[in-house]
Amino acid sequence: MNFTSILKAHVEIWRPYTVLWCGLVSFGGACVSLGALPPLITSLAVFLIPITGWVAGLYGADYLDRKLDKIAKAHRPIPSGRIPENHAIFCTVFLVVIGLFGSYMLGILNLLLALAVMVVGILYSKVFKKQGLLGHLNRGVATWLTILFGCVAVQSSLPFYLIPFSFAFLFHDAASNLMGAIRDIDSDRKGGYHTFPALHGFKKSVLAGAVLITVTIILAVSVPWKYGFLKSSYYYVYSISVITIICLYVYLFLQSEISRCRALKIHEIYVFERITFASAILFGVIEQRVAFFIYGFSLLFTAITQSKLRSRYEFKNEVYNNEKEKMGI
Repeated sequence: MNFTSILKAHVEIWRPYTVLWCGLVSFGGACVSLGALPPLITSLAVFLIPITGWVAGLYGADYLDRKLDKIAKAHRPIPSGRIPENHAIFCTVFLVVIGLFGSYMLGILNLLLALAVMVVGILYSKVFKKQGLLGHLNRGVATWLTILFGCVAVQSSLPFYLIPFSFAFLFHDAASNLMGAIRDIDSDRKGGYHTFPALHGFKKSVLAGAVLITVTIILAVSVPWKYGFLKSSYYYVYSISVITIICLYVYLFLQSEISRCRALKIHEIYVFERITFASAILFGVIEQRVAFFIYGFSLLFTAITQSKLRSRYEFKNEVYNNEKEKMGI
């Protein structure tokens, strides 16, 4: 393969339409903990270090899932051979080292949290991904640790109310991960991966996701409302997330089953919703024009990369096009 083909294969693994989420969560944690926009270097660090760790985790997860992916996603970079297995291992280790070094430069608490995220990620791929709801909650824990990573980067002593607020991100990402697994029900069952959807089917998965997202909304609204640490603009922007997610679940509750292609489209909307959720924190703390620029850029970047890359990563092109024809889209 030439350099361009190799680069495209690596970009597919990076899933750029997902990476801004963890950076925004960490950055939002730093802003709300400090009550202001952190210095530029700190802002870049708390934004980019979690992204580095996220991409390292994607390499590692795809390597560990290579046998499962051969069942229904053999076109992906590692099972297809476009990225050799030893290259994936090298990229994982290289990015982990960079992420841990950057975390250490921020402080010992950040290093400990980064190590905790790494352990959680390994446990997810090796143990919890096959354990139903526990696996989805495991992914939520990683995001919970990420917002704490941003919080402690600017001050080691956190206001107590940030702890219950941070749990909103745990339940949100657990719900997002659970709903994302719906499109893989058949392949997960064949591969012996007991995700919640693989164990309990579509309808119960939608109900479980709705419960998790309800807890998210309660925490995301009630905690800042009670303690008054976010400006009213937070609620205006977060209402976009709430309306979006309610519409998604109403639609899902009206379905008896759902195709892989349709499930992917639903999760693509979920990706935009979580960008809005994380960005809402910025509107509640920092100058509005800066928050709007970050939010707008994040939505645009996510939209472009999802449009160009996501369906190709999830499906072989001919399979995806056939499913779209059936759906009339």
